[in-house]
This record gives sequence, structure tokens and C-alpha cells, in this order.
Amino acid sequence: MGLLFYVTGFLTALYGGDGFYFVGACIGGIGAGLLWTGQGSYYSINARAYAFSAGDADSSAALATFASFFAAIYLLIETCFKLFATAMYLAKDKSSDWRPVVFGLYVAAALIAVVSFPIFVKDLAPSAGQQHQQQEQQRKVPPSVRAGTILVEVHREENALRSESADQEQREAELGSTPTSSFFPWRDVSSVARALWSNRQLQLLMPYQVCFGLSSGFVSAYVTAKVVSPYLGDGYIGLMSALSTLTAFSLAWPYARLVTWYQHRGRWGVMMLGAACFLYTGLSVLCLSDEQMASWPFLVSYFCFYGAARGTWESINKAVVAEYFGFDDRLKDSAFAAVYFTSGLSGSFGYLFYKFMSREVLASINTIVPLVAGYCFHLSHLRHLAALPPSQDGAEPSQHRGLTSSMSIH
Repeated sequence: MGLLFYVTGFLTALYGGDGFYFVGACIGGIGAGLLWTGQGSYYSINARAYAFSAGDADSSAALATFASFFAAIYLLIETCFKLFATAMYLAKDKSSDWRPVVFGLYVAAALIAVVSFPIFVKDLAPSAGQQHQQQEQQRKVPPSVRAGTILVEVHREENALRSESADQEQREAELGSTPTSSFFPWRDVSSVARALWSNRQLQLLMPYQVCFGLSSGFVSAYVTAKVVSPYLGDGYIGLMSALSTLTAFSLAWPYARLVTWYQHRGRWGVMMLGAACFLYTGLSVLCLSDEQMASWPFLVSYFCFYGAARGTWESINKAVVAEYFGFDDRLKDSAFAAVYFTSGLSGSFGYLFYKFMSREVLASINTIVPLVAGYCFHLSHLRHLAALPPSQDGAEPSQHRGLTSSMSIH
């Protein structure tokens, strides 16, 4: 519902409704935060349920595959909508009449999504066997991992408070009174803040999220606005953006296969490739002028590189979060919320302040941050390997091919 308000704001802005656009953007940001945090947990639950039904004790391959499914579907739909924008731009002979048609379709699609969501998205209640598997996995987590999490005392206290609240609601229901709500948003906000403050593994992943947020703002606010629009035409912004999402969609499945085949080495390689592609988006602007960039061959390759980086963030990056923090649902939710909070905040920073920065400063920021992001992820990868049991820290490439084969059959 929040994102419906967001896309409606674009349509009303065409007719002078700037105030509603601002309100819609705020509501859309809240909706996106809730949706993307829930998405991470939802596909994690699905992946672990599939791994459990397949008899696979290690669900990391399923996490990568399900993350690629989520990313591929999302990116393919986004590609179609962006290509539609350019198609309407060309069909209307490059006049401004294409904008109401495009944003009207976006509003209609968002409305259909809101109506369809409660019909097709089902609540997943873990079975007794899955709960037992989760308990076994949590007991196998080394003390060195558990000691670094925010779970230690806070989670026990919250469980006790929730249990007490549930008992109180049951007693009130038996007396015929209205149950009181046990939902306290500030506790969830506090858990995210505690995770960012105290969990070293999560801290090491945050530069990667900052890298995505800054680069998305950089590509949109500078490359498309200062290069694509003036040299090619603003109607081709949709085409170039579609190239990046199409590249990300095309690479989602190969990324998942690499992780499935090579496990931790594959995951490290894909994440480092994504950081290198993010580096390219900033370094090329640092080395070339706008006139040198304003050619079809360069812009096509540029947006393909950016798409490869975004594909990494949309799929394997999320699988990494689920892998690192999946031993506890509460911590996993806090980690996903921290990921989207950080990437969203850094993206907002870019959109708000990039216009006050020089070209050299913009390019330098988006060159340095990917280097830091890649290095910090490398450190988190080493910490994760050191915390794994000996039987899991060096899985052979062929160990989980059966999972991929069975998933392709199903």
C-alpha cells in the first residue's frame, strides 16, 4: 500500500500535485522498508523449508537459489516497465505526452499488486520438524558466533515479555475483555540499533549496503541526468536503466549456480565481482569526461557493469545475510532491516547532496566506497569461515549439486 502511494505521487506531480508527491514518497519509503525486510525473512523461511524437505542439512545452497529466484522475478518485471517507458517515449514521437501514460500504468500495476498480495502470499508456519531442525542448527552455532550477536540477553528478555503478554491476552480473552496489543515497534527499532552497534559481522557487511545506495543515487542523479538525458534524450533513460536490470536478471541464476557449486568460494567470488563492478561505475567517471562517456557503446557497457553489480546485491548479498544470521529468526530480521535501512539511507543521502558536489568528488566517493566494501566483506567472509564447524568450512564443489538438480526438476 505504501508503494502505491509512492507511484501515485509521480502521476499527480505531472499535474501540479507536488505536495502529494512528497507525502507519497515518505509513505512509500515506510512501505518499502517493511516490504524488503519481510522479503528477506520470507525467502529465507522458504529456502530452509525446501532444504529440510530435501534432506539437506546445509541450506546455504537453497538460500542462494531462492535469493536468485526473488531477484530474477523482481528485476525482470522492472525491466519490462522501464522498456515500456522508452517505447512510449518513441511512440509519442518524443513529446511529453508519454509521461501520463507511463505513470498511469505504474499506478494501475501497483493497485493490482496490492489487491493480489493477500491472495497469493501465504503465511508460513514452520512445522514441528522444521522447528526441531532450527533448534539443532542453533545449538551447532559456535560460541564465538553467538557471543558477537545481540541475541544474548535481549532475546531472552523479549521472549519472556512476549510470553507474559500472550498469557495476559489469553486471560483477558477468557474474561471477555478486548486483548491488548503486544506489538511494540520501538523494541524492533532498538534491536536493529543494537545489532548495528554490537555485531561485528553485521558491521562488516554495512559498507556493501552503503556502496549500493550511493552508487544507485550516483547513476541516477549524475550519469542519467548529466550524460544520458542531454546527449541521448530523457526518453532513453528507461532503456539504459532497463539494460542494467536485464543484466542483473540474466546473471541471477549463474550467480546462484556458482554458489551452489563452489559454496563459500563461489559466494566470495560473486560478492567481490559485484564490488569490482561498483568500482567501475565510479572509476570510469573519474577517468573520462562527459563527452567521452556520451556514446552508445560506452553507455551500454557502463549500464551492463552496473547491472552486474546490482544483480549481486539483489541476490547473493541477501543470501549472505541469511547465511550469516539465519540461526536465529529475531537476529535475521534485525540484520535484513539494517541492510535496507543502511542502503536506503545512503541512497537518500546521494539524491539529496550529490547536486552540491563536484564531479570529481562524486566519482571519488563512488570509487573509494566499493574498495572499502569489498575489503570489509572479505573480512566478514574470513570470520564466517573461522566460525564454521570443520565439516562445513571447505565444502567440495560437487557436494550440493543434487539440490540444484532436484530444484530444476520441481
